[in-house]
Amino acid sequence: MKTKIRTAGIGVVAVKGLFGVLACGLLLVVVPSAMWGQESEPGSESQRVDAEQRQQVREEVARRRAARQAGIAGPVPTQVTNPGPLAAESAAKRYDLEFPGGTPAQLVAAIRKASEGPCNLIIAPDVAELAIPPLSLGSTTTPRLLRSLAQILSSSNRATLFCEDRAYQDEAAVWVMVQDQNNRPSTSLRCQARNIDFLLIGYSVDEITNALSTAWKLQGNELPRFVYDKATTLLLVSGTDRQLGLMDEVLTQMNDSAKRRAREKASLVPESVKSGSLR
Repeated sequence: MKTKIRTAGIGVVAVKGLFGVLACGLLLVVVPSAMWGQESEPGSESQRVDAEQRQQVREEVARRRAARQAGIAGPVPTQVTNPGPLAAESAAKRYDLEFPGGTPAQLVAAIRKASEGPCNLIIAPDVAELAIPPLSLGSTTTPRLLRSLAQILSSSNRATLFCEDRAYQDEAAVWVMVQDQNNRPSTSLRCQARNIDFLLIGYSVDEITNALSTAWKLQGNELPRFVYDKATTLLLVSGTDRQLGLMDEVLTQMNDSAKRRAREKASLVPESVKSGSLR
């Protein structure tokens, strides 16, 4: 009898111990679940910070992708405060130009009229009368037009057109046109001889030298030195390339008039003198 009671007591104690273990297990299960649920709550502070960081990364990637497509290093600026040459040319006004040809000053006037904008070109005196070829352009800009014209003039050694302004793509940039270095006449003196016998049929030596002296004075330079040798009918001149070139032009023009004057003088000679008989 005592043995049964003891056994029953042990069973009760065992049952109580089992319920205690189960209760502890449930407590361990419930508490961590509640804690985990609190940490993984969607509206928590840590998750919001993570979301903001991910958004910033996505925005930065989008900026860099746009920068690569535009060919610009770094992030794309939201505002261009100092546009470069490409931006300046893209902002330049496009227009059509029909230029029939003329001097540099006439070209500047035509560009300003067609573009309704600036065209800043400084023209050196030695190229003021340079003949610009006809131009027919459509949807062009002033910087592009002047760059193309500079290549044409440079290839023919007629003149040099350049822009020292770094913003040469800007339509308001200042360009300069000067005579090409390879085409500039030498300022050193040279001596040349010209036979003027063909002019003596219509002019005297004094008339020839007076015409040359007048032309040299109009040229604005100091008169060259010259000597006429009567025995050989040579005119010896020491001067610059410009002076010698002007001398050739004058002598060529006088050649035509000398022949005419010789015919006029011959027509005034009496027939008796021509035939060698006296009446």
